[in-house]
Amino acid sequence: MVALISLAGIAYVGIVVGDPLIASLAFVMMGAIAGFFIWNYPKGLIFLGAGGSYLIGFWIATLCVLLISRHEEISP
Repeated sequence: MVALISLAGIAYVGIVVGDPLIASLAFVMMGAIAGFFIWNYPKGLIFLGAGGSYLIGFWIATLCVLLISRHEEISP
């Protein structure tokens, strides 16, 4: 859920500054996480694991770095 909120914020900033690549990549990962939540509800039979959580964290960090490096008006 924290990743969904973070990606929603990144997507919003990407839309505001006019960067469709950042916004679409954030929406793609949001869809993947939401699909995982829907598939995993209510019993929680699938485990995301360390690899999945590291991928999500890497994706968020990469989008943040891309956002800051491509748009100087955004404060790090």
